Amino acid sequence: MRLIAHRCGTDRYPEQSMQAARFSLSENVDFIEMDVRFTREGIPVICHDSDVGRVFGVAGKVEDMDLAFFLSLRNAQRADCVTYTLDTVFEEGLCPALLHLKCDGDRLDKVLERIAAHGAQKKVVIGIGAPEAVAQIKRFDSAIRVLSFMHTEADMDSFLQSECEFIRLWEPWLTQAKIDRVHAAGKEVWVMSGTYDTVGYTDWANLKKWHDMGADGVLINEILTAKSVMQKEGIL
Repeated sequence: MRLIAHRCGTDRYPEQSMQAARFSLSENVDFIEMDVRFTREGIPVICHDSDVGRVFGVAGKVEDMDLAFFLSLRNAQRADCVTYTLDTVFEEGLCPALLHLKCDGDRLDKVLERIAAHGAQKKVVIGIGAPEAVAQIKRFDSAIRVLSFMHTEADMDSFLQSECEFIRLWEPWLTQAKIDRVHAAGKEVWVMSGTYDTVGYTDWANLKKWHDMGADGVLINEILTAKSVMQKEGIL
């Protein structure tokens, strides 16, 4: 079962920081997950929230900030954790990465162009919420793998009919029947641990349960504990 460090992992360093990404990769996770948003100029940058206040302590939306201002932000809890662009992800070798894109259309093309410019097509998985975006990605380069970050369970049929390789199911959505349907379509199931209120956290006993159900991957925040549990259960 693949281990994906949600928000780059939160064991030692703040979420989505380069330090967190490097640490999780040093622990041999399969992917680090990070969120891609856009500055006022349309530059792709890494930030989970649309508003930076929770993490950086400065009120404002990423899309309203110019790049220089965004790059001046420092984590409110740890000033050495700085903001960075998607280009920096590739320049610093922060891969394999699962890129959760908060966009579609023309902005999706901008992300694809940056991936191609760095020759990173086989180093990333793109997570996208719109089924029609899968075809746009595959037209650009069929080597780029895609994860369905579907917003509702009702979107599953559309994604199953698409060329995406992976289907993300929230923990409360998970059933044996859904896993079997995804596998029958030739795709993998990646479990998003937790709920909307507890995203990235779960009862550790669930890891063995999901493995035995046939889940192919799990997105989780605390990768050190997850690794320990999975190694103890013989599922890593």
